[in-house]
Amino acid sequence: MRTIVNTEGVRVAELLTEKGMDAPPKRARSDNDFSAWEGIRAQVLDALRACKKEIDDEALRTRCISRVNRMEMIVDKYQRTLEPHDFCPSMADVSRIPVVRKAIIDGTDEEFNACAEEVTARLPGLSPKFLEERNAKLSALLPFRGRRTDALSLAIVWFTCKLCRGSLIHGTDALVHQCLGLQSGISTKPTSEAIFEFRVPSHGWRAGASGFRFSAVASNIARGLILDCGEDPETITLAEMNSKFHRFVLSEKDRLVVHSWRETVSINVMGIHGMS
Repeated sequence: MRTIVNTEGVRVAELLTEKGMDAPPKRARSDNDFSAWEGIRAQVLDALRACKKEIDDEALRTRCISRVNRMEMIVDKYQRTLEPHDFCPSMADVSRIPVVRKAIIDGTDEEFNACAEEVTARLPGLSPKFLEERNAKLSALLPFRGRRTDALSLAIVWFTCKLCRGSLIHGTDALVHQCLGLQSGISTKPTSEAIFEFRVPSHGWRAGASGFRFSAVASNIARGLILDCGEDPETITLAEMNSKFHRFVLSEKDRLVVHSWRETVSINVMGIHGMS
């Protein structure tokens, strides 16, 4: 009787030994061999099926993770061609497009490769669409929405990100904030769909910008500082405010320190919340 070795390099003999069964002996066959085989046949076949399932499951995991990684590389490569504050869709934005998601989970290698090539070619054209969606989601969080279409650019618009432990983020920076695009983990479940759901973040932009909160505290502090500078908080944008030489002198540990208006916003917010 031949020694049974799995084609993927997994020794079934070792697996059977772990289960308390000896591997088939390497010697001339006899009637006793056939009798012994019939006695363990069902167990051996079950062990072989378990081995095959384990190998198949690992292949599914490897394939899905590899495909998600490739999408991430495509997005990263495109992002490196942009300026630091230019908008770029996240890997999750792209991977959760229905046709892309299907190609990652169920597609053949040929179908996935064709999909990846199409994503690479169309990514620059997809960016404005995703930017418009993000702008709409963030604008919906504002208590004064409807005043103007570019409300996120106002110097009084500030958010906090729950994944950054409350870090203060301006509206225009929130549009390109990458924290909500971090990968969420790796699934031990064997299906491609389960692995995809663990590997590709579903929070953040795909869930209505749920990671952001409008900061009324920061907005009110910014409003007061802008008024102190003689500017109009209802119209002045962050870029316009940053371009002006507005400075504030604060007392810190028995000495006076000069700060920009934006630094002053953060320092006052941290003081209110007791942060150090």
